[in-house]
Amino acid sequence: MTMRLFRKQILFLALTGFLVLFGGCKKKDLSYTVSGNVHDLSYNNMLSGAQVKIYSSGAGGDNFSTTVTTASDGSYSYSFPRKNYTDITIEVSKSGYFPKEQTFIIDDLNLNEDNKFNFEVEAKAWVKLHFVGDGTKDVKFGRIEGYNGCDECCDGAEQVISDVLDQEILCLNKGNQNYKIYYQIIGFPTIYTAEVITVPFEYTELLINIP
Repeated sequence: MTMRLFRKQILFLALTGFLVLFGGCKKKDLSYTVSGNVHDLSYNNMLSGAQVKIYSSGAGGDNFSTTVTTASDGSYSYSFPRKNYTDITIEVSKSGYFPKEQTFIIDDLNLNEDNKFNFEVEAKAWVKLHFVGDGTKDVKFGRIEGYNGCDECCDGAEQVISDVLDQEILCLNKGNQNYKIYYQIIGFPTIYTAEVITVPFEYTELLINIP
């Protein structure tokens, strides 16, 4: 073997090693995966067809927003690249259910395995408070049990109905949950209670006959 050929082989091997080393050290694209399931508390099963919106925020301006749908077993999964995000928010919604939302700090997420975030939602239901009387009595009433703190919820403060004849009031509640009120005929000492379990997605009547 000539010295020139020997030098060429050495140069070739050195160049090959450099390319292998360079390729092996190439930075791997990193990504996060968020996954989990959505549980329907009203029926105690997994909720399919729920919309899971996932979006990020941060100073970089390169944020993302996507929506995935839960499978028949209530599961969802989504992967997104590691960028200059500060946090992500996951919103879960489905028609007829109370929505849920939660925000997570990016630095708390794991790059090496799925980040599991499960959600529990409840069906909406309505109670129809139906007061029936002879039109001569005034009644005051208030909520004892039932959902509150939403736009469609009835005011928790005591209310008065004058000259009760046939009045209906709709109040939002959670499905398969109890709704209970107290009521009193103004001018009389007796305090009564009435309650009912509200059926998911429906209007459940709570009939109150004023003696």
